[in-house]
Amino acid sequence: MTEVTLSCFSGFTCIAGRCPDTCCVGWEVDLDEATLERYRQLPGPLGQELRAAIRQEDGDSFFALKDGACPFLSHDRLCRLILAQGDGILSVTCREHPRFWEEYGSRRETCLSISCPEAARLLLERPLEPVVCETPEVVPEDPERTADMWMVTTSSLSFNTEMLEVRSKEDSSLARSLRDMQGSPFVTRFIERTLMRGLADEGIAMDEERVHELFAGAPPLTSLDQLVANYFRLSSDCDSLARRAVTHGLIETLYYELSEGVDLSELPERVLAPLDPRLAPPESQVLMDLVCQRACAAGDDMRFGPVLRLLNISWFFRYFNVLPRLNVLVGLLLRNILALKWGFPVLSWIPEGFDATLAEAPVDAARYEAVFESWSTDYGFGFDFTPYFELNVCLYLRELEGLAASITYLEQLNEQIERIFESHINARQKSILVALCREPGALLRIAPHQRAFRIAYGTARADFLGLEREGYLVREQEGRAFAFRAHPDLQEKIVQLGAAVVGSAEASLDATPLVVS
Repeated sequence: MTEVTLSCFSGFTCIAGRCPDTCCVGWEVDLDEATLERYRQLPGPLGQELRAAIRQEDGDSFFALKDGACPFLSHDRLCRLILAQGDGILSVTCREHPRFWEEYGSRRETCLSISCPEAARLLLERPLEPVVCETPEVVPEDPERTADMWMVTTSSLSFNTEMLEVRSKEDSSLARSLRDMQGSPFVTRFIERTLMRGLADEGIAMDEERVHELFAGAPPLTSLDQLVANYFRLSSDCDSLARRAVTHGLIETLYYELSEGVDLSELPERVLAPLDPRLAPPESQVLMDLVCQRACAAGDDMRFGPVLRLLNISWFFRYFNVLPRLNVLVGLLLRNILALKWGFPVLSWIPEGFDATLAEAPVDAARYEAVFESWSTDYGFGFDFTPYFELNVCLYLRELEGLAASITYLEQLNEQIERIFESHINARQKSILVALCREPGALLRIAPHQRAFRIAYGTARADFLGLEREGYLVREQEGRAFAFRAHPDLQEKIVQLGAAVVGSAEASLDATPLVVS
């Protein structure tokens, strides 16, 4: 069967109380048998109210209108059933509207009804480009089931998303601190953690210490080393990439530059489990189109804000093969680019996804896996995205708290450094001393400093030579390049200073609480 879907179909989300009209007025919605049986068995006061509101006529069951509206419509035009039980309690009609399907022989069309103002807006404002695909031989048990993705904007999701946006904006205090301290080892470790988690999701095992060495400028020795080095290079170039439009070309550029010099045959191939075995995954071209559409619609905050867009775009790369290989890593780079493009730079620093190894993980592995079980809940028309978004926004919030704690203690460390060292040093030079506080015996190189602060090599070299002249660093020859260590007279003072502040920072990070309800 040929499936024809308008490009705006998958982008529809009910805007609930923000809608200028409501479909809950003047419409006695029929209750399907499955929903009716669920209402009959629902315990408590809500179950009693549901059963009292049901009317039957000519074999059909429906809610009797109250003052011309559904009796469960709240004063602020929200559904009391969703507020109490979530979207799964709704009847099929309420969940599907304004979506509908028409079949003409072997052709099946997915549509939106213009009786819905939000659907009408999408149909009028966006190009009506059909997405055509052939249904595989293995078809859903329910002929009404499609791979449509939908969500409900719950109060907790709305609040947590808004909190992330406010704290991640380019004019936020956290963003300003990141600009001042981006070269600090406290901050750059978030870049390393993001990569480590992405590699794990690709099924690639990598030693954390080796990742740190490669970030610090160690030459790549293997294909995996080269992959890591390529990622760090592209990550440092996200600012310039953010000035480009998100197209197939940009995504393919990320893939080819990420895999440059990498023998992909030496890396494990990611094995994907289908969201639903009854549905074939979309073709790569279709996925690429969907990613570009979502990435180019950043201004539509009323329906789908930037945080959820980023999560949605990352989701395509995590659970489908948009590209031949390295999908998760490309998705991370694209997320960082879009976060910068849309004015939420803090989000580009945050590790993504679930890490069961964290001592204080906000949920356990069983809870995380339960989120994915809801994909297959057969509501008759697709997959409920709501639990996925809710959980991942909470994971983002936890990482944001960790980043904020690191920044706070880094600022304290800088204040201590200013008191100890009387000579005038710039913010970049402070970051070098901060690095020595974390690793007093470390060998520091110019190239990573240059990359971290996005400055000219000569400027980065001058930062080190200035500290050498002040007696804080000792220069060593490393091949044809210079490397630097803390001066012996500085070692004891650095150890004392670093131990006190670093210990406090790491303790704070480990103890950062986040409750997921």
